[in-house]
Amino acid sequence: MANWPEGYPDAAVNAKIRRIFEDHAAAIRAAQSEDGRWHQLVNDTRSYLETSVTAMALTALARGVRAGLLARSEYAPVIERAWAGLVRATLPNGTVTGVSCGLGIQASKEAYYNRSSFYQCSGPGGAGAVFYAAVELAKGY
Repeated sequence: MANWPEGYPDAAVNAKIRRIFEDHAAAIRAAQSEDGRWHQLVNDTRSYLETSVTAMALTALARGVRAGLLARSEYAPVIERAWAGLVRATLPNGTVTGVSCGLGIQASKEAYYNRSSFYQCSGPGGAGAVFYAAVELAKGY
């Protein structure tokens, strides 16, 4: 996706992918919690607030705004709330909290609800996602 939309030579494919991206961004925006983060199961508020999904959503939204695919007036507040949530989930020593241990696709919602966020199994990937989000913010949106 790094080269999209210029990377696809077919205008019809570009238009279709753009619509999918816009729809996904709108759904993500609607599911954002008051905390600024998103839930581990994005559309299920019974699952816990999860930091790496927030970082990945922030990254996608910031890229979309910067590329002119999403309206800054609509998405800047979403991005700013997401960043505030990420900052609150990061301890003064740099430890990123609230990241689900990797799991793949599970058979039930309960498997997600009960997934650990113990730092030893979640930290490396979670911290990396937060770094990516920070880089996107530094590039501007």
